[in-house]
Amino acid sequence: MPHLTKSLYVAGDQCLRRLWLHAHAEHEATPPDEPTQRRFRQGTEVGALARTWFPGGVAISPLHADADSLVRETRDAIDAGADAIYEAAFVEDGVFVAVDILERVDDGGWHLVEVKASTKVKPHHLEDVAIQKHVLERAGLAVDRVSVMIVNTECDHDDVDEALFTIRDVTARLGEARDVEATLARYRTVLAREHEPVIPIGRHCRNPHPCPFFDHCTREIDGPTILDAQDMHWRIKDRLRDEGIVRLADVPLDFDMNGKARAGLRRQRNREVDVDLPALRRMLDELAYPLCFFDFETDQTPIPPFPGTHPYQQIPFQYSLHVLHENGRMEHREYLHTDRDDPREPLAERLVEHMPETGSIIAYFTNFERDRLKELARDVPRLAEPLEAMTTRLWDQLDVFKTIYRHHGFGASNSLKSVLPVIAPELDYGELEVQNGTQAQVAWDRIQTREPGWEELAEQLRAYCERDTWAMVVIHRHLVETAYG
Repeated sequence: MPHLTKSLYVAGDQCLRRLWLHAHAEHEATPPDEPTQRRFRQGTEVGALARTWFPGGVAISPLHADADSLVRETRDAIDAGADAIYEAAFVEDGVFVAVDILERVDDGGWHLVEVKASTKVKPHHLEDVAIQKHVLERAGLAVDRVSVMIVNTECDHDDVDEALFTIRDVTARLGEARDVEATLARYRTVLAREHEPVIPIGRHCRNPHPCPFFDHCTREIDGPTILDAQDMHWRIKDRLRDEGIVRLADVPLDFDMNGKARAGLRRQRNREVDVDLPALRRMLDELAYPLCFFDFETDQTPIPPFPGTHPYQQIPFQYSLHVLHENGRMEHREYLHTDRDDPREPLAERLVEHMPETGSIIAYFTNFERDRLKELARDVPRLAEPLEAMTTRLWDQLDVFKTIYRHHGFGASNSLKSVLPVIAPELDYGELEVQNGTQAQVAWDRIQTREPGWEELAEQLRAYCERDTWAMVVIHRHLVETAYG
């Protein structure tokens, strides 16, 4: 039986089927996409910076070395009196762990530090450190203190070395984690099975992290599942799952659920479209020309990249703007920051030039655009007045699809990427190299680092952002036709 690791231990809490597949059929996992790989790289960068808070430590060899060698190297560092060890490796009780930072304390004990690129301590972090403490104590170490090192969102770019992290002592909270010995016994029973356990799909497939085996586990399910149900709360989905119901077609119409969920189920079953025409007309009548269809693309990183920025701050680097005049004339205006410096001020300057001073600004989920405009007004104070004025003109296209226009084809989501294929299937994002916001972040990162072919990537990024605002134009035309014929 293969060694468990701390990551597998936590994954088992999410789903026992995921645990078994990781150990016995890892080839069935969907490989991590580029945004996920980028997030891994960012975590590695955060871990490297965390080590500077515990200087003079001994780094154990990279993880591609065999477990026995890593354990021996760790023991040598302990015996040599190292004050801190990075990636200290131990194997006990059939579990391999590598501790991010292991600090020797004055009384001869040890301080176990887990580094997370998160901004708060989460329940699965406690599971992570609980298994590490168990293994270290089985290895004969006295673990006096356990901490989770998280990112401090108040840190400014100029203070990264001194203020990027907050260390949370969670020693007293380990009782919130599962009993380790009982959990390991359960895991061993599962891992000893010849075949993977059958675990119905549910919210655990996406929480706390998307499961890489989701495609494998749903490959034989015919048609939409309860995860695709419209307007259905997770409490209802959980009860359906507990009764073994995962296909949407198998959900009884008389199942105990609220009226909104039942209406969504009926709509999907009967392939119906529900439109509140009076409400749609009232919303459309709020619009004033010129109509400005607008979308930001932003990046966010755990390590603040520019002066005056903070961890995970949304930094706009691109926008697209389609302007529809009352006479039918259409204009497209855009900005993409391809230089390697802070994009906020030049972007704000161009936006103030490009955005008409009157008319409705149409966005999809205006809370996002409103927050970015307010932040730009704060960060570029000389342009604060026109930027703040834009926030008062926002009109949210998403609001139409929350309650007024409900289509069976939208599935569980009313996002732009769910609505557009139903209303305008000819506008297929699949033909684009950049197809969503996280891919846009990867693309901009490559432009910033001047990877070969970055100029072509910039054009692909422009095409993606333009597609988002053009999609809103096409949706608007469809809504007008629906409302007024």
